[in-house]
Amino acid sequence: MALSTSREPLFIRWLNKQTGRTDVVGDLAAFAREDEWASQIDDSLQHWICHLQLCRAPQRLQEAARLAWSEYSRRAAGQPVALRVG
Repeated sequence: MALSTSREPLFIRWLNKQTGRTDVVGDLAAFAREDEWASQIDDSLQHWICHLQLCRAPQRLQEAARLAWSEYSRRAAGQPVALRVG
């Protein structure tokens, strides 16, 4: 299980807080919690996609990473986040 430390990249710290979600971002967060290397991935969407591919994670988790990164980036920039329903 990945534990949050001050040395971790910011994205994984944000993602760890998403584990209670019932959407694909929550699925990605759960996957990352079980992945011993997740806390070592640089704050880069490309690094996350490459890692998920190397882990042979389902395509839906790669799509979830794109969605999560978009949401994370907008929040970090202080922009409003539109939630998708359904």
